Amino acid sequence: MRSGVIHNGIAAARRSTVCMVTVWALAAVTLACSSKGKDAPSSGLAGAAAPGTSTPVPGTSSGAPAKGGAPTAEPGKVSTRQLAWDLGDTLTGAALLNAEGLPPDAAARMFAQAQSIAAKLGTEVPPLPSGGGTKVSKDADMLAYLLGPAGKKLGGHLDRTYGKEHAGLFEVALKANLLYLMYQPGAKDTLTIRDINKERAAKARLSESLLKPLIDKINAKVPYEEIKKELLKMSEAVHSYLADK
Repeated sequence: MRSGVIHNGIAAARRSTVCMVTVWALAAVTLACSSKGKDAPSSGLAGAAAPGTSTPVPGTSSGAPAKGGAPTAEPGKVSTRQLAWDLGDTLTGAALLNAEGLPPDAAARMFAQAQSIAAKLGTEVPPLPSGGGTKVSKDADMLAYLLGPAGKKLGGHLDRTYGKEHAGLFEVALKANLLYLMYQPGAKDTLTIRDINKERAAKARLSESLLKPLIDKINAKVPYEEIKKELLKMSEAVHSYLADK
């Protein structure tokens, strides 16, 4: 899981001119692709091993999903639902830090963590955007990356390999973290992210109580610093909750 130091680094990537890149598309974008489809383009990862074949998947003896449904955690094994959540959580952090360029090397370290988690789930993470250009273009590239090649590829893999609940956990983690960048009390973008995450969390069978404190603070239009703290609490709470799921 990410430390408070990393969360503070993400929080540095605050909303400014990023408003030029609307997040209304969030309402229409579902990161889990059709279970019959192929992975979305992987931004240069051609030649990567086929999903689910190169790395044994924790929670099963063979490295493949349990027949008849997604695998469940065995004693001493990491839950694949927890890994799905951590993948969305960590990948978003890496992308936000990459767009901001601060602190030094933080994005690379977090991206390496995301790559490690993805390998355990039998897939690979597309490379981060170059990080060059203006603040507006970097934020635009970051959102396009998360909602495009990275989000669709990884969400699609989770959907096909483990099921919609795993894909939903990945999506909630990813989109909740957009509040680090997009949160403004009472703003339409903020409320859109809130509503999407409530819907996706229900489909992912994520306990409503885990998101309720964050939702309540959004509804109360609290200052950004309170949202930042609540995001960290929620991330850690969901990670712990999913340990044996």
